[in-house]
Amino acid sequence: MAIKRKGVWDIDIVINGKKVKNTLRGVGAEVGRLNADLKKLTPGTKEFVKKSAELKKARKHYQSIRKEINGTSSALGKMKKSLGAIGPMILATFSITAVIAFFKNIINGISVLRKLKGTISQITDLQGEDLDRVTSKVKAMADTFESDTKKMTESANNLSKTMGIDFMEALDLIEQGFLDGADANGDFLDKVREYPALLKEAGFSAEQSIALMSQEIKQGIYSDKGVDAIKEANLRLREMTPAAAEALNAIGLSSKKIQKELTSGSKTTFEIIQKVSKRMATLPPQSKLVGQAIADIFGGPGEDAGIKYLSNLHSID
Repeated sequence: MAIKRKGVWDIDIVINGKKVKNTLRGVGAEVGRLNADLKKLTPGTKEFVKKSAELKKARKHYQSIRKEINGTSSALGKMKKSLGAIGPMILATFSITAVIAFFKNIINGISVLRKLKGTISQITDLQGEDLDRVTSKVKAMADTFESDTKKMTESANNLSKTMGIDFMEALDLIEQGFLDGADANGDFLDKVREYPALLKEAGFSAEQSIALMSQEIKQGIYSDKGVDAIKEANLRLREMTPAAAEALNAIGLSSKKIQKELTSGSKTTFEIIQKVSKRMATLPPQSKLVGQAIADIFGGPGEDAGIKYLSNLHSID
């Protein structure tokens, strides 16, 4: 990766021979794509090592741009305090049209932030500096990943309240999801708004929920089939239908023991799903046992998601 700076936000970054411009947005998108490419490679190979090094540099650069933006925001605050004394000098140096256009842009930006701040304050208990930080992060993420601030706010709020984490932590997880390529199909925020309650019921943490959404894309599932397979397995395992019990026993897992673990709460449904996934990964993909497990535990959505996706669920941590 090569980087050429022309200014705080005027940046050329070359990843795999491709030049990316226009700062945080371009760099963030390329980091996401680079991460997705890495997942397709075999660990330990020369290409994997090279791609890993490239991704590490790109992520480091992404973080450095964020720090520069934060520093610039602080500098603008200082400028505001001293603006009264230098107003005449600005007018003497620049045309009145240029000055008006400059301040009009600032006023418009402040208006957008005030509206966003008001929205966030209505749905959260945040106040003061915490509210300011969250508002700035929502706006920055929406600009970076070309998303709507309303969607970003609603998604973070849903993840926060459903999973019992703070709003900023929810934003950090969503940002990581974007960087991991979870929005490759353009519906990542819709999933974050819709699925956390279902996933929590199955025993997923906030981190695992975002990781699942990212894994769907990595496995080539560009619909809701991945999450729907989890939903189906959650229902069938909790009810322990005769077909699900038979499928569990067939792959060497005790349905009676699993039923006791779920009833006592010593295991979550997701932990059982991961056991099933790990066992399926050891069996021939085209075997009758695997087919039975997919059909009778994960149902139709599991058949649509496929063995590759299901047999990798145990890797989510």
